[in-house]
Amino acid sequence: MESNNDVKYAGFWVRVLASWIDGLLLLLPLAMVEVLLGNDSTMRLFLFFVLWWLYTSCMLSSSWRATIGKKIVAIEVVDIYGKQLTFNGASLRFVYSIISYMLIIPILIMLFDEKKQTFHDKMAKTIVLDTAVIAADDMYRYIPIIRVIGYVLLAIFVAIKIYALSMMIFLWSGIQSFFSSLTASFAG
Repeated sequence: MESNNDVKYAGFWVRVLASWIDGLLLLLPLAMVEVLLGNDSTMRLFLFFVLWWLYTSCMLSSSWRATIGKKIVAIEVVDIYGKQLTFNGASLRFVYSIISYMLIIPILIMLFDEKKQTFHDKMAKTIVLDTAVIAADDMYRYIPIIRVIGYVLLAIFVAIKIYALSMMIFLWSGIQSFFSSLTASFAG
């Protein structure tokens, strides 16, 4: 797989988009777990990780070689020889990915890597292929449109999050200022 010139590795943004789609898909079962367990945050967190691990590892070791999010944007995870991952291999990649997500920098190393491998890809000896570019058959003709729509929705989502965060900061500083002046007026 390494010497093949037809190989196209999946880039940063398409991988972010796939992860975002998978995150949205995992919200429904997570919400159901929350309804069943109530406020037991330790159990919710444990079940979330188990669910995330099983979903990711089962999907990556399936014939799809991709999670649903990755399949939608036409990327696949394989070992460095181009072979389908085993469940254990996908599980190991998942464990390494938790480290990458917590530290962020290990994910960004892909921006400077020839094969666009993250820390978890390097440790698990995997690569992420852009199958829409590699296959380029009729089945993938709508992938560029799907990706553009996904990027636009992702940008809107991020903009809303940034706006909400800035409003919370603005309101919090306003509340602090109000109570500071109120306290000063009672003290003086």
